Amino acid sequence: MCGMLIPLVKSQIHPYANLWNNFILNERFNCLKYKTNFYKQIFPSKEKKEFSFYKVFTSSLYEEEFEFYSPSKKTILSSIELKKLKETYSAIYDLNINQIEVI
Repeated sequence: MCGMLIPLVKSQIHPYANLWNNFILNERFNCLKYKTNFYKQIFPSKEKKEFSFYKVFTSSLYEEEFEFYSPSKKTILSSIELKKLKETYSAIYDLNINQIEVI
């Protein structure tokens, strides 16, 4: 409990009164969710973002705080790099190197 209550104390002169006032203030904010008209004015709902699954990775573990974007820089691979990439994918997916097409 001390880990939750000590950060609420901001005054060194009147710590108990300050703790009580901050506790009451937090509880009033908690009760606002039951007054929906006030709650919606103070805390407007966030619009849900929709992304294509191949462009952005989000996870429910992060509560949509983080969005991981796939690389979007266009690059041109040299023939050697392309060959190495094809060899890698053919080894990983057990494919013939001639079956792999580059789009």
